[in-house]
Amino acid sequence: MISDALDAWREHLRAKAAVMANRRPSTGDDLLGMIIDFDHYLRSCPALLKVEVLPTGRVDSLIEARCAMTRGDGRDTAAEIERVWLEDRRYSGPEAHLLLYSEDSITLDCISAPPGWDYYVTARISVDAGAAADGRGST
Repeated sequence: MISDALDAWREHLRAKAAVMANRRPSTGDDLLGMIIDFDHYLRSCPALLKVEVLPTGRVDSLIEARCAMTRGDGRDTAAEIERVWLEDRRYSGPEAHLLLYSEDSITLDCISAPPGWDYYVTARISVDAGAAADGRGST
């Protein structure tokens, strides 16, 4: 099981490197727009609470989003976060993402580049799924 997760992570890093090749990290209004959109879409997810979306300055994760889960099944929340990335937030050009799920946490590490442009955006969404189980996420 651990070797499968390591293999998936290695493959994801190779895919990220391919998207990054010959492109620069997003900056300025393009990055700010993506941060604003991430904030909007994550706050629209009913199972999430305490959404914080910030720029990091790190090329491997230009955007860092941290959230707590309020209630519900973590698998459903993980699927919703992945759906938001694939259908609403990613550019239509090259893309890679890896969704990691456990009872206590959900992490989506992702990268995307718009077709015909020379930049990419990377993001990591981290959700404390354990907050719902122990009552810390209740509203």
